[in-house]
Amino acid sequence: MRDASLKTHARVRYAQVTGEQSAGNARPFPNGLLQCSCDVVLAVGDPGSPRPGRRRRSTRQYKKVGFVLVGDATRANVNVRTAATGDGLRADVADGVEHAVDTRG
Repeated sequence: MRDASLKTHARVRYAQVTGEQSAGNARPFPNGLLQCSCDVVLAVGDPGSPRPGRRRRSTRQYKKVGFVLVGDATRANVNVRTAATGDGLRADVADGVEHAVDTRG
């Protein structure tokens, strides 16, 4: 995120799930980001979600938001980019965030 922010001058905010890494504890974070009009949301993992498609439904509901989903096998589309974990993760995240910022503004 920092690499993309340096290139695009986008403001970055980091929100980490506190306590147990569960779907219940994680749910308020993306909801808060989406409600405060973030242009891009980077999501890592899907902690204990009984419904793994929850993130994908959010990306369809918030079509004006750019999403970068790390470790998700979802196919990329207009507002969704994916980044696989591994050696190229940092570059993939930066590219995804830059793409989302560029398409928004």
